[in-house]
Amino acid sequence: MDAHLYGAVDAPEAALPIRRPYVRRRAAAAGAFVALWSLSLMALSQTTTVMSMKAQAQCAADGGFIGEFCNEAQSPVLGGADVVAYRSLQQGARAVQGKPDIVAEWNSFRFWFSSVKNRDAFMQAPETYAPLLGGFCPFALTGSDAKMPQRSLSVKDLKAMGVDPDQWFIDEDGHLLVFRGPEALRLFGRDFAANMEKASQNWEALIAQPKCSGELYNTQCFRTDKGVPAVGGVDVVAFFSLEAGSKPVEGSSKYPFQLTTTDSRGNNYESTFHFASALSRATFAANPAKYLPAYGGFCAYGMAFERGPDHAEWGGAVGMDVAAPEEGWPWAADVLGPPTSVENWVIRDGKLYFAFLPEVMAEFLDDFETNSKRADERWAAWYGAGDLTGPVSVDCTSANYGPPVARTCTLQPQRINDATPAKTIAPGCLAALDDVCGAVQGANAVGVFGDCSACLSAHFATLRDSCPSTITALHASVDKAYCW
Repeated sequence: MDAHLYGAVDAPEAALPIRRPYVRRRAAAAGAFVALWSLSLMALSQTTTVMSMKAQAQCAADGGFIGEFCNEAQSPVLGGADVVAYRSLQQGARAVQGKPDIVAEWNSFRFWFSSVKNRDAFMQAPETYAPLLGGFCPFALTGSDAKMPQRSLSVKDLKAMGVDPDQWFIDEDGHLLVFRGPEALRLFGRDFAANMEKASQNWEALIAQPKCSGELYNTQCFRTDKGVPAVGGVDVVAFFSLEAGSKPVEGSSKYPFQLTTTDSRGNNYESTFHFASALSRATFAANPAKYLPAYGGFCAYGMAFERGPDHAEWGGAVGMDVAAPEEGWPWAADVLGPPTSVENWVIRDGKLYFAFLPEVMAEFLDDFETNSKRADERWAAWYGAGDLTGPVSVDCTSANYGPPVARTCTLQPQRINDATPAKTIAPGCLAALDDVCGAVQGANAVGVFGDCSACLSAHFATLRDSCPSTITALHASVDKAYCW
């Protein structure tokens, strides 16, 4: 067998290969302008120079194999992109994500595939399908890239050679090259033969340097998204291995994944998740429907109980002095929260749920079957059925609620399209509210209960001429939007 194979597992971290002797051979690739290595396998003894997982771990302990070379022993090459599937794509198409239970190991690195057929094809000819130059950016290796140090490159520069798996090219010999972006691909292609020769020579010199010798493949270094991450930047995959009540694991901008979700109205929603490791990122990419929080990470209790204008019993025009807690909220398909806290989480029936406060999470779980069904139906009515529908919470997390309060999503909902209002209260009413109660806006959610609502009631005589009201109080919709 040319490449190591291991089969389906319950969790990616459990996918440890059975150790077998395997082989390695270096050979120069033929071609008038491409001076590249290609690899095949032959029997090795215990003194093999190809690094086992154990050797990689020792390397990390001795000098930072992971940190310096963009390698992580448990993580798949190119974040789990199916290296065989590239051959069936049209140029410019996005990479096909592999699955953590369809895996082959070659030269001690793991490759994920989208189908058994693709995995089997790789196993027959891994040197054909594995990315050239270790899956690092070829243009960065030419010496002509202005974004790289203008000197001889070292292994420490690999961090700057990260790639976007969606920016790729198959050369005339059928080999895969992956670039950091479209500009690097375009510049490299201006003189492909000369650039390929330079990149190949520099790569050979570069990989000869490390004390931890052997083949190097890119499992960690990808483009970094500098935008606001989804659900506060926590690693949503990590929740599934945490003890109940544990603190979330912070993700890193080093391991981003951009997710596109849709709705039944034809809208697309882009959000970027951060992960704590390359393996976690790849695990999410392989099955985002499993790890995407319910209701896009918005508060599960709010989805189940807090009525919006499209509800038959909204109650937004009821006086705040008599309104029920569930009445008068602004939530609708184009107006989101409800806000949430990633500290308050639970996994039920294989799905991750968040809530703003532990008290409301407890109420949601008190009759989970009924409440989750109610929330599911509401979300589906807004965005359609399916596992990857609707927006993801980016701006509506408890971090904005202070104290002091920076932003409340009841007043300034997360913008998801052109129909989303900048504020949920009319300008004239909002100006009047700010004049007398601006110091406590949003305080109900995080301060002494009722601070803001008490202010609205105390100044009702002043506010009633500017804001919607009954004879005795401002409308519940005003109170919910301004104070919560």
